[in-house]
Amino acid sequence: MEEEEPQAPDLAAEEGSPDAKVLRKFTLYETKSVSCALPPHLPLIQLQRYYLVGTNRTRSRFRIMKIDRTLPNDLFMTEDPKVYNAQEMALMKEMIDQGNKAAGGMKIVCSACGVLGMLRPHRYGVSI
Repeated sequence: MEEEEPQAPDLAAEEGSPDAKVLRKFTLYETKSVSCALPPHLPLIQLQRYYLVGTNRTRSRFRIMKIDRTLPNDLFMTEDPKVYNAQEMALMKEMIDQGNKAAGGMKIVCSACGVLGMLRPHRYGVSI
């Protein structure tokens, strides 16, 4: 009896399904900027930007959110409204990495299958 070869997923059919728009995998990247200290008696603070990239099951659709912590007491979150394909997202990540080479580039913090966010007054956190 012959074994059947596994069929490649029909991306065109999947793109039309409601499930194609559901983001299932998330990767958190970080870039670091110059360290600074506000008052002289406080230790140096490493200021950061995070990029949360989400993708669907077939990795055909990507979204990105920027979480900016470059000001010590502020948090700015920006969600890019564009839906990227794999090639566009690879180019976007390469541009972010190149733009941050002087501070060490962009590094993966973690990957997950879900995102849980929490905000507390004067303290911010993202749990993945």
